[in-house]
Amino acid sequence: MKVGIRIPPCRPVPEVAASARLAERAGFDAVTMPDSPTLWRDTFTALAFAATATERVELWSSVTNVVTRQPIGLASSVRTVAELCGDRFRLGIGAADSSAFLTGRCPATTGELRSGIALVTDLLRGAEGKIGDHAVTLQDPSGPVPVYLAAEGPRNTALAVEVADGVMTTFRDVDRKAERIAAAYAKSGRTSPFRHIVVSFVKITDDPAREARELKPRIVKTVQAEGARLFEEAGFDIRVPSKPILLPDGTDIGHPRDMDEAIRVASQWVPDEAAVWYAGQIGLFGTPREIVAGIERLAGLGVAALHMTDGGSFDLPDALIEQFGAEVLPLLRAGCSP
Repeated sequence: MKVGIRIPPCRPVPEVAASARLAERAGFDAVTMPDSPTLWRDTFTALAFAATATERVELWSSVTNVVTRQPIGLASSVRTVAELCGDRFRLGIGAADSSAFLTGRCPATTGELRSGIALVTDLLRGAEGKIGDHAVTLQDPSGPVPVYLAAEGPRNTALAVEVADGVMTTFRDVDRKAERIAAAYAKSGRTSPFRHIVVSFVKITDDPAREARELKPRIVKTVQAEGARLFEEAGFDIRVPSKPILLPDGTDIGHPRDMDEAIRVASQWVPDEAAVWYAGQIGLFGTPREIVAGIERLAGLGVAALHMTDGGSFDLPDALIEQFGAEVLPLLRAGCSP
């Protein structure tokens, strides 16, 4: 199984590129970068720097969108990065989360995703695209790039099978999501390969309870987006404000610059016990051998790659890169499990 690391472009881009180079040297297969214009430096500029600083790793937008990025401009950005790193580039795209609500927009509908992806892919392969009745072509196109759609529900999962090379899901309920993907693939009649990528929190620790406190802000966002039923069924009564919660520095509670402040705010509604339970639902928290066992379980479900995150938004994950590269990757490559 391939393993990637999420590196937010939260620092000057030479530093972001250096982090990507560190990941490559540590043995990672991929570097992924999120895209949210008010939170971070421009993702495609950072990816371009990373392209010149690395030689082997895949480089992913994970994920960009067609809400804050108009598809023609997005196609041009993709072409530019693909020229620098060739077949190492992967276009991860989704409906938009913080990039939408922090700029007063709504996430893309399934229909908007379908038309946006179609326009981007047409332009990259040198075909004529349409904006209404106006024909558009991209000069010096890069050629096709692999497209991966972030999808949690059935409609966008079906769309991914229809228009993309693979689907990206979060770790939670991965068994059910793998079944849904397999069913959508079988129903579509598709015969070409289709890859399932899982995005997961990873914490190497012998004290998961201590690390789980950082998930409290994420729990607030989860309840806001999906309701409290998940936690009610586990015995936790969590009631949070319905509107997005901004912190004093202008970041949102799901992407905090000041994690301690975000935890303090979230602790009004989220008990420690709920965070510990949630850690087991959304990621791999444990010793190196426990994490290897979790990765092997994903492989058994047909997952092609794990893209891991330390959960941070404004710090480079260099510590996790070095620790995972030294303690987990050697066990994983050697096929070791408990």
